[in-house]
Amino acid sequence: MRAVGKRNRKKILLIGFAIVIVALITFIVINAFSSSEEQNINASNPENKVEERSVKSLVEESKAGDLTLAGKVTANNTNKIKIDPDKGTVKEVLVKEGDRVEKGQALFTYQTDQQMKTKEAELDAEAKARAVEVARSSAGIKWETYNKKVAQLNQAKADYDKENTEELKGEIKTLEGEVDQAYTEGLTGDNEVKNAESELEKAQLMQTNEQERLGADTIVADNAGTIKSLNMDLINQSKEKQREESFMEIIDDSNLFVNGDINEFDREKVSLNQPVELIDRKNKDKKWQGKIVQVANLSSDEAGKDKKQDEDPNLSKFPYKVLIDKTDQMPIIGSHVYVKVLPKEFESGKIILNKQYILSQDNKQYVWKIDNNKIKRHEIKGTPVGENLMSVNEGLAQTDKIALPKTGMKDGMEVGEDVKP
Repeated sequence: MRAVGKRNRKKILLIGFAIVIVALITFIVINAFSSSEEQNINASNPENKVEERSVKSLVEESKAGDLTLAGKVTANNTNKIKIDPDKGTVKEVLVKEGDRVEKGQALFTYQTDQQMKTKEAELDAEAKARAVEVARSSAGIKWETYNKKVAQLNQAKADYDKENTEELKGEIKTLEGEVDQAYTEGLTGDNEVKNAESELEKAQLMQTNEQERLGADTIVADNAGTIKSLNMDLINQSKEKQREESFMEIIDDSNLFVNGDINEFDREKVSLNQPVELIDRKNKDKKWQGKIVQVANLSSDEAGKDKKQDEDPNLSKFPYKVLIDKTDQMPIIGSHVYVKVLPKEFESGKIILNKQYILSQDNKQYVWKIDNNKIKRHEIKGTPVGENLMSVNEGLAQTDKIALPKTGMKDGMEVGEDVKP
């Protein structure tokens, strides 16, 4: 009996010891798990620390709107010029690819017989001009003869009044006939002058017409720009190919635009002169500024050209155009860009921040400005932009750094320091 009692006590002690061991292990595991979980929560929650942000990066964040479009960079104007084989063959090309040309500048000439016709018309006009001078000189001589005969007649009549002789009477009769004849010849001379002047006018008109036709043999630029392409091989190819293909292309890049389409719902979100930011599709670091200068009222027939597969094919599209602000490094014509539509108040270089970074107290605005890795409440002057943004007019620069306001922040706290509410 005693042996059995001993065995029972040992068994009870072993069971109790096992229970204590299991309880201890459970406590250690739970405590370790809770500690680890608390550490993970604290590690993943930086909201209780002073965070440093650059003003420049916050301005970029504030640009993030709910509307980004797509478009293609285009030139102000593109002029494609073809060879007209009906005018003749190309005689001389006066420009080369890459040249900058001005409006009205000669580009190339045709080989025709127009130069000879123009020269003939010029010589004919010169001859007609000389004929006018001859006619005027002849008419002048005739009227001079008439005036002399009239003077002689008057003198004879005066002499006849003094001496009433048959000889003077006969002389007067002869002179009267000569005066009539001289007058008729004078009138004839005047008519010859008019005829010669009329012929000169016709010759000069013909010369002008031939000169204009000669001008048609020289093709000039309709607008200023750059010779983007020049197909010299086309000169010696067939007339059919000359009629079909472009001989040269002039790009007017005095202004660059972005053309694209906007759907019927997003169209209500944009307006003329609204600022945009353009981002190169291939290199997101390349950015330009611009403004919307046109939004069409009629839907585009070209709506499906750049349409993504996940777009609604039933939405109407409207063409829009953006004028790109000029910079030293403009985008490449023909490249594709994203068009981020900005709030109307955005301007290049302007500081616009989300209101969550701004404190308001006693009708004044402040930010937690960071200087030497420490924060300090710093007064600014700003103007509200919509519901969530503030335009900083005074007190901040793009190169400054600020911290997100948090309850418990105080002057002198360092970046990364814990903030206790």
